[in-house]
Amino acid sequence: MGRINKEDRRQTVAYEDMRRESRAMWNENNDCVVMAISLACNIPYQKVHKALADQGRKSNKGTWGYQWTNALKELGVETETVKPSDFIKQYPKGHRDKLKNVTTHHMDRFPDVWKDGQNYLIHIRHHMLAVVDGVNHDWSKGRACRVDMIYRIKNPRGES
Repeated sequence: MGRINKEDRRQTVAYEDMRRESRAMWNENNDCVVMAISLACNIPYQKVHKALADQGRKSNKGTWGYQWTNALKELGVETETVKPSDFIKQYPKGHRDKLKNVTTHHMDRFPDVWKDGQNYLIHIRHHMLAVVDGVNHDWSKGRACRVDMIYRIKNPRGES
């Protein structure tokens, strides 16, 4: 496997804008779940931030699993779990036979598989990110962070 191209590590404009807004307007840090849900579900950051606060999330603190799952229900968002192996099965021959894990740079390596018109919340160790139609909107773009779980958004809301 070749090196990851440094160009592939550039964060998306949507992610950079949201990161800037969360720090400037909310003085937030450790808000990866807020940003991921906002980007994957197309719900304004403020609305997601409030829904998570209603579930007990404190500013500048991480988010527990029960908090974000309850917040998604409150926001009317449905998800379904997708196993990483379900994506690996779709990778080109030679890769699908050898790879055991999905990583956060696979969206760039295998765009034909990931660019499926779907939005996903991706959980990696102590972090969550959004993948929207095959694009990783996160600092982990172009890095090989191992994916623990994938949640497909069944009904992205389309609000702005």
